[in-house]
Amino acid sequence: MRPKAWIALLLLCPAVLLDRLAYYGARAHLFQALGAAGVSSTRAAQLLTVATSLSYLVSVAAGGLAFVIGPRLTAVAGSLVSAVGLGLLVGGTTPEAGLVVMMLGAGLFRPCCIAAAAEIVSGEDVGPSGEALPPSARRFAVLAAIATVIYGGVNLFATLAPVASGAIYGGLGTRALFGSCLVLELVIALLVGVSALVSLSLRASRPAAGPPDAIYRTQAAHAATSGVAAPNAIAGLALLAIPTLLHGMASSIGWAFMPFEGVSAASQGLLQMLNPAVVVAASLGLAIAWIVSAAGRAQLLPMRVWGVGFAIAGLGMLPLALGLHGGTGMFLLGTAVTAVGEAAIAPIVTTYAVLAVKPRAAALSVALMGLVGWLSYSGSTASALGIPGLLLTLGGLSCLAIGILAALFAPRIHQKLFAPATG
Repeated sequence: MRPKAWIALLLLCPAVLLDRLAYYGARAHLFQALGAAGVSSTRAAQLLTVATSLSYLVSVAAGGLAFVIGPRLTAVAGSLVSAVGLGLLVGGTTPEAGLVVMMLGAGLFRPCCIAAAAEIVSGEDVGPSGEALPPSARRFAVLAAIATVIYGGVNLFATLAPVASGAIYGGLGTRALFGSCLVLELVIALLVGVSALVSLSLRASRPAAGPPDAIYRTQAAHAATSGVAAPNAIAGLALLAIPTLLHGMASSIGWAFMPFEGVSAASQGLLQMLNPAVVVAASLGLAIAWIVSAAGRAQLLPMRVWGVGFAIAGLGMLPLALGLHGGTGMFLLGTAVTAVGEAAIAPIVTTYAVLAVKPRAAALSVALMGLVGWLSYSGSTASALGIPGLLLTLGGLSCLAIGILAALFAPRIHQKLFAPATG
């Protein structure tokens, strides 16, 4: 890729990480801010639940907006909306409105940067006359590496955010905390905006228009190029969403029933920190593997990586189920194993989402897959059935079976559902 393309990419990655730092840092102290404004804890919990739900629905709307103005401008708008919400929280007079506006901005931002990264990489994968080429194994490997790095980084920053925000909150107070997050959002908007300007200069230097649908506000008939999107991509993504839903529901049972009763504070902290720590470590290893694949030193089959990850996650759910009722050692083992699987699963789903559709629709595709992931966490309602251990065991066995089948038949599945047409 050209140096400017790397610059555009390297501006996007820290923007995503800083967004999670600002989001989780502010979120960690929203209850205190609402409580200080006289909002009851029950109403605050309800408001946060509703606002979170709205943010995922707004992500879908963001995908539609990105279809028109592009993912980077949509991401900039999301950061600025979040900044307005944080400004309302700093003022302290309308914290409820500030919470909702901040969450809506987070929803606008969420699906856009990985879609923008896909557009940059696709724009560099062109023929000798500047014509767009169909997605290749190399392009998938490059984007899988980017998605894996981002996923690991998001887990790291989401874990560090409450610690950092707690230090600011304890030392300087609520306004300083939300003000710091507001500044971060403005920095994020600047990073993404500069990335957009760099990308515009990249497009101008191409002898042709670049990748299909890369130029927004153009007619689809003029932008579309045959042989770019897989003809069965929508069906493939729909099928991929089903096990994603199953995995999320099973995982949420484990989080909802962590064995805290009779466990020391140190062990509780270890339980909470182990998943993100393993995800970060596994993501680093997987990102290196994808970089090696992109360089042509090896070739990873994406559906096989996803299948192996899914099987590992399912295998880890079995000791999780055994550890739900006070078996801390088994729960720790299950948490570590499922985190390895999670690090393999999530980036592959995201990469398929951005590459299986036209670049113009990538943000919408990512948003819809994110909505599936969020809906899956309704699995914690298993408490009403009183059999979380059995449900988690069944979920683990199902994930194990699905993962093994996907790994065994990976080339055939990928070719049938996701391989681009050639004519």
